[in-house]
Amino acid sequence: MRNFSSEEIEYTIASGLLHCGPSFRTCFSQSTKHFCFIQGNLQEYLAARWFVKRKEVPCRGNTSKMVMRFMAGILSEQNDQVFMEKILEGLVKDVKKDARIPLFIAQCLAEYQDKEFAQNFVRNGHLQSYLCSVCDDGISCMVEFGLLNFLSSLALVSNQITDAAVDTLCQVLQTPTCKVTALNLRGNQITDAGVVSLRQALQTPTCKVTALINLCDNWITDAGVVSLCQAIQTPTCNVTELHLSYNQITAAAVASLCQVIQTPTCKVTELYLSYNQITDAGVASLCQAMQAPTCKVTELYLSYNQITEPVHNTDFGVGSLCLAIQRPTCKVTTLDLNDNLITDAGAFSLCQASRHHHVK
Repeated sequence: MRNFSSEEIEYTIASGLLHCGPSFRTCFSQSTKHFCFIQGNLQEYLAARWFVKRKEVPCRGNTSKMVMRFMAGILSEQNDQVFMEKILEGLVKDVKKDARIPLFIAQCLAEYQDKEFAQNFVRNGHLQSYLCSVCDDGISCMVEFGLLNFLSSLALVSNQITDAAVDTLCQVLQTPTCKVTALNLRGNQITDAGVVSLRQALQTPTCKVTALINLCDNWITDAGVVSLCQAIQTPTCNVTELHLSYNQITAAAVASLCQVIQTPTCKVTELYLSYNQITDAGVASLCQAMQAPTCKVTELYLSYNQITEPVHNTDFGVGSLCLAIQRPTCKVTTLDLNDNLITDAGAFSLCQASRHHHVK
């Protein structure tokens, strides 16, 4: 540690980084002063004012996010849309490198406090797919500024989104102005309560979610699957892909799914149920459903479950699958059974059966 020279002390005081307290006597003939650095947030605010004054966009790697958020707030007071857009465009260039940037952009837009500017920024295609690390506050920010009215794909993967945020999101998905058609909520903290909110949204005629509803790796149980089943069998629901892998689904929930995918109004063509607790009984129910003329499922994913190859009962496990995929009414062309309890003999039986129906 070295001592500052008097010139360095004066310079740091002038810059605002160092605060000089009042002098006091240490003895009859001597006095001294105490110095302290000002609070970090104040330093960041002063830095933000300096960058704004110079019309300079700071390098993101060398500048804290708070500096740029302060800059957005200062530019809001000045109503400087040109410089604000320049800052945001610099951030957009790094979206593919850092999935957290879209949330940071939303925070900067919130600091700028201009809803029309925020909507125009998104409308111009800067954030067509909102793929980011986001929490409940991020969802609220998107909703507040109406950003979902301009996004067609919403991917909020591996974050900390809870049922409360899902409820907020679902209220917007039901509005006629919301443009979201692809929804990916994989790897969050969504429980059966959050699925109830989704069910209500998906049944609404104004909800445009059609391409994808990915709920893999959440905290959804059989009760949540039953709620989803109520939605996907309604004529107004247009979901075609249902991803429920990495949850806690058992054969009981599969029974509900089987009833639904046979419903003429159900539009699901891809069903993902890998990494659950589905047994041979659940597979038997699925096989019965797949043979129904009204079932539209063409892709079925059942890897990492508890499917076996019973020796004496061909109505369960591999035996039921072999029978089902040979039926003319079965539309399944893709079948994933990796890492189950199936032997070489069972795999051979499946290969023989798949030849009749071009299953891969």
